[in-house]
Formats: sequence, C-alpha cells, structure tokens
Amino acid sequence: MKKIVLSVLALLLLGYIIVASLGITSEEKSKARCQHIDIEIVTEPGRQLFMDEGDIRGELAQMKLNLEGSLFDSIDINQVEMKLRENPMFHNAEVYASRSTSKLKIRLEQKEPLFLVQSADSTYYVARNRGIIPMNPRYSVYVPVITGHISKSYATRELYDLMELVGKDDYFRHYFGHTYVDEKDGIVLTPRVGRARIILGKGTNWEKMLNKLRVFDREVVPRKGWNTFEYLKLGFGDQVIAKEYGATIPTKKTEEIYD
Repeated sequence: MKKIVLSVLALLLLGYIIVASLGITSEEKSKARCQHIDIEIVTEPGRQLFMDEGDIRGELAQMKLNLEGSLFDSIDINQVEMKLRENPMFHNAEVYASRSTSKLKIRLEQKEPLFLVQSADSTYYVARNRGIIPMNPRYSVYVPVITGHISKSYATRELYDLMELVGKDDYFRHYFGHTYVDEKDGIVLTPRVGRARIILGKGTNWEKMLNKLRVFDREVVPRKGWNTFEYLKLGFGDQVIAKEYGATIPTKKTEEIYD
C-alpha cells in the first residue's frame, strides 16, 4: 500500500512539473520578440536588381513595417506579406517566423526591369512578365531607354515583344544605342555605331526585320560603311529600303541581293 501511495505521489509530482513547464514555455513564447530579420532576395544569376538587402530594410521602414523588437504575437504574418506584395517592386513575398531563433525570415522576389519608358506624361520601367514598375528616384538600374509616343498598353505588348527578342539575341543585345517611338514612322532604332536611323515602322514581325538587318550588316555595311546611310526601312516585306546621304530618292535593295 505504501508503495502504491508513493507511486501516485510521484506521478502527481511529475504531472505538476510537466504542467508547470508547459506554462513557463507558453509564457516565454508569448513574450518572445523578433530580434533579427533575415532577408533573402530570390533572383537568377546575372539579373539586375533594384534593391540590395540594405535597400529593402529601408523600404520596410518606409512602409512602416518596424518588425525588429516586436512581440511575435503582435506580428500579423499575412498582413506583412500582403503589404510587401502591394509594393510594385516586388513580384512575390513570403514571411516566416522562427521563435526558437528569434528571427523573422522574409523571402522576396523582385520584379526584373527589362527597359525604361520615358513618354510625354510618365516614366516607368517595364518588367519581365509585362509588369509595370513606377519610377522611383531612390532606386535605378541600367536598362535600355525608350522615348517617344508610348502608351502603357503598347509598351507592355508590342514593344515588350521587341525588347525581349533583342535582349535574347547575342548579336543585337548591345547593338542599339537608342530606341524612339515616332507617331509617323513607328519604332526607330539608332545603332551605337554610325548615324543611320533604322526604321522598323508599325509592324510586329520583329524577328524577320532583325534578320534582314543582320544580312544587311554582314553584306552591305562592310562595303559602304554605316555613315553612308541616312536611314534604313525594314518594314516592307523582303526588302530593305536604304537612303544614302545626298540621295534624292531611296534606293531599293532586296534581301536576295544581300544574301
């Protein structure tokens, strides 16, 4: 009987210790604070970013997300994610809390700018996947600049298709120094070398136009030089219409001749 009583007392004592420990653990958790924020920027190698980790911490402060030192119980993870996703520079955001390490983990995927548009009424970046990033004077990256008469719908559709194609082409990636959208002539490109304007027009068969320019560059330019030409027009079927400086009328050159 005595042994039974001792066993019961031991079990009761053990139960008390467990309950007390749970109470202390629960109290400690409720008082746990975020001591540090880990920021992970998700991107592919070689891609340009608007912000590094320090910039993102500044952006969090601008958004009034003062998380360091806050009780974990007071941090609404879903609300933090929602605020970060509302920022036009971020494509996606995921937030995790780790009470055991007193850390908050923020995983951000930034939008990647493809080119900058400067039109009469607005300036903005067009990002990959056709997103718009408003111009922010605090952050900038080096990307091709396109000026002229450009609507956002045109920038994120036809113009995006052209710039994406040029960016993937090793031959033309760094070929052009300036791109202008003219009300009359459509898209006009200026190469980094020479004075000729390359007029694509208002068509959308960009790949065919660039292939014609590639042939012209290979077959005609070595003989005459870029400075010979005032402009090239690539938007006419299989023809390249080239006007030389001093010529009174354009001289037609077929693609077959360039081959």
